[in-house]
Amino acid sequence: MRIEEEKDGHRQQTQQEMLRLQAETTRSKQAVDLMQAKFDTLSRQQEVNRDRISEFERSLSDEKLKMAKLTLNEAKLQKELNAKNERIRLLLNKSKK
Repeated sequence: MRIEEEKDGHRQQTQQEMLRLQAETTRSKQAVDLMQAKFDTLSRQQEVNRDRISEFERSLSDEKLKMAKLTLNEAKLQKELNAKNERIRLLLNKSKK
């Protein structure tokens, strides 16, 4: 009878240990699932951020190109203005003589 009680006690202890380990495994799986969900969310956010950065870089390149064109136009206009000012100066000098 004592052996049966010991076996029964050992069986119960083993069963309790198994239940504890199953609960711990379930908690660990839930933690892994949560971390995977967080990782997936961060990965999606990172992809969105990469896309936005690429868009900003394209916009910046476009703006730099516009600035270069404006600078070139400004230089052309300044050259024309200088030529006209020189022409006016020459005409004024001729009229004074």
